[in-house]
Amino acid sequence: MLDGAGALQPSLPLHRFGDLKGQGWLPYVAITATVLALSCAMVTVTGTIAGRDDPSSLKLNHLVLAALGICLLVRGRIARVRPEMVAYFVVTLSCSFLATFAFGVQTRPIITAVMMIFAGVSGVTIGTLTAPRRAIGALRLASTCFIAAVVVKAIVNADAFIRFFANPQGHPILPTFSVGGANLEATWVALAAVFFVGSAWFLPYAVLALAISLLYASRVGVIIVVLALLVGVARSAAARRHGERTRGSMLRKVVVVGALAGVCSVIIAEYGDGLSYVVQRFQSIGDEPGSVSRLSLWGGGVDVFVRHPLGVGQGNALPALEREIGADVVENNLHNLYLQHLVETGLPGLAVYIAFGLVTWWRFARGRYQDPLLAYVLCYLIISSIQFSGGDPIVWFVWGLQSGLVANPDLPSSA
Repeated sequence: MLDGAGALQPSLPLHRFGDLKGQGWLPYVAITATVLALSCAMVTVTGTIAGRDDPSSLKLNHLVLAALGICLLVRGRIARVRPEMVAYFVVTLSCSFLATFAFGVQTRPIITAVMMIFAGVSGVTIGTLTAPRRAIGALRLASTCFIAAVVVKAIVNADAFIRFFANPQGHPILPTFSVGGANLEATWVALAAVFFVGSAWFLPYAVLALAISLLYASRVGVIIVVLALLVGVARSAAARRHGERTRGSMLRKVVVVGALAGVCSVIIAEYGDGLSYVVQRFQSIGDEPGSVSRLSLWGGGVDVFVRHPLGVGQGNALPALEREIGADVVENNLHNLYLQHLVETGLPGLAVYIAFGLVTWWRFARGRYQDPLLAYVLCYLIISSIQFSGGDPIVWFVWGLQSGLVANPDLPSSA
């Protein structure tokens, strides 16, 4: 459903994730498959999980995106994207292109940019072909499959967690469906909790995402769960101010939270010493290796920008930083997308990234904080100040999907 401001209302029957009856089943399947494939970006076409040493292997998400592209070509018409997306890619790619004359060209960022553009355009087009209720149902189904797969993988790799909590340092070492290792996988799992805001599944999913974040020793995952809870509170408060009813009785919420708290208590009692490591990571921010590494990257990034204020081109931030500090860096990004935009595309790139965030926030606030898809993008933009490497097609797909849903000619929209 859409409210008067064009925001998506996440009202979905609690007994099912979506309705496949009648027309519209193909967009539902396309959304589910695309989000699930992009979430599991390290899964190859053979069903195995690729390691960090073979990033060039053919992934399942490549086939899904290719199939999606073929479907759109057969359809013969794509939807028009919003101006903030056009402005973002025109400015960042133009600045990056100009910088390549001085710093060389990196092919991977170009491929990633093409994937992001395609994901955004595909999301908009699919959004115009389906209803918000089905789209949100598909997102929830994909997120449920993703977190279930992560839980099963954690059980299969239980020995990795036992070794980790016996001597905790960094994050558990195990195969991950998501690019970037355990920390990023916990981050994406937690971020998907926003899709469930407004349903009875929200608290169970959020608590399970919190448990995974603790097991993975992911501070960012914990922070995102807190952000998701704040989104839920903001939505409920705004709905009450406008005389709307919120879903789920207080008794049911208390029962669910109580049951999950009991399970968590058992886990804490069994692995309390190991889980306390996560708390220690919060207490030692600025002193432990992860924080020190980020501070070093940020300081070096600022120095690169001062030396090259027009930007060094996408993909050249780390090489330029290594030259600046005279040392090799094990990271592949600056762990701050705002700074990374500044270093790679200069002030214009940073300005257009901030502008994109402000427009997204304006649309979210205009819709009385009801839209879970815009909330997802905003949480990503907030956390991108300390996490993510950039080039995440799933964010552009979700953003594009929301834009297409509110632009659906068969539905009222004004956002």
